[in-house]
Amino acid sequence: LAARTADGSFHPLFHGSALGGQGVAELVEGLVTLVPAAAQGTAGATEPRGTVFAVRPEPTGERTAYLRLYDGEVRPRRRLTFLRRESDGR
Repeated sequence: LAARTADGSFHPLFHGSALGGQGVAELVEGLVTLVPAAAQGTAGATEPRGTVFAVRPEPTGERTAYLRLYDGEVRPRRRLTFLRRESDGR
């Protein structure tokens, strides 16, 4: 399955409930075992570029941002700049 997923001839499908957490462990296991690792060598060469799709508060008062990364790499303790897109596209 991993080889067929890597060459694009097979597309695994997972289902569950984000609200209750059912299926999350299976999804993570599938990502780790079926999706090939990103090519090394260019990571960190460009600034991270992505979209924040959720921000969740923690009991400690901190907030966790979940993002879809399109380019670059995010490492622990790296300071990021978040820009808000205006309604006119700027």
